[in-house]
Amino acid sequence: NEDYYDLIENTKKLKYIMKRPIQRNIYFEAYELRKELYNLLEPDIVMLNSNPLKNISNCIHYPNNQYYILNELKQNIKSYIRIKSDILNKENLNSALNEKGKILIIQSDDFTENGDLIIESEKGEGNILLREDLIQIIKNKDIKYQIIILCFPKSSKLIEDLNNTVDYLITFENFDNFKAEKFIMKKYNHESIQFLIDFITKIVDNKNNKDYDIIFQNAKETFLNNIKDIKNEMKLKNYIISVKRKNY
Repeated sequence: NEDYYDLIENTKKLKYIMKRPIQRNIYFEAYELRKELYNLLEPDIVMLNSNPLKNISNCIHYPNNQYYILNELKQNIKSYIRIKSDILNKENLNSALNEKGKILIIQSDDFTENGDLIIESEKGEGNILLREDLIQIIKNKDIKYQIIILCFPKSSKLIEDLNNTVDYLITFENFDNFKAEKFIMKKYNHESIQFLIDFITKIVDNKNNKDYDIIFQNAKETFLNNIKDIKNEMKLKNYIISVKRKNY
């Protein structure tokens, strides 16, 4: 415990130095050192985001989701938590699945009609990760997360293959988004991200020991209320689906 609090205090000091560096090189030295210290701490939340510079599909999405989510969580969550955020690619996905935390978020701004993910290269280019490859990567791991959130349309197509790999799996219902109007997809994607922020905030700040299902339903109700102006166009039944591990 002493080591843990020492790490926290030192990362705070390094953050202060980064805000007011005496010299340019000191900023980068503090940045690299803080990153090393963070890697000694087990993350509470691991978040992988893909936001390619150029979309492969024709869908329009809310931009810069990674930075937007992190900024909103920072403002909304009152407790100290360790969030590890990185680009969604195969290497980082494999690395994240080897870690231990409460929540793993896999979020992409782009996807195919089949439900394949568009992952992001180091140069910001989009590459397709086939749905069956994503399933295989996850199923080959000993998952140590309590919750996995697949935050992209059509992710419900993975339920049948992944519903017993984690205690709780949250997916978004499949619908023919490629025929939807651009304003509908933009609204839907924005509110999906808001659901993510709302749900995580409620989970972390759960002071009254509310049941997970109650927290999920409350966040989902807020989401449904926020998309009421486009629900008639989408005509979905569940929108967001939560699946528990059998006998959990």
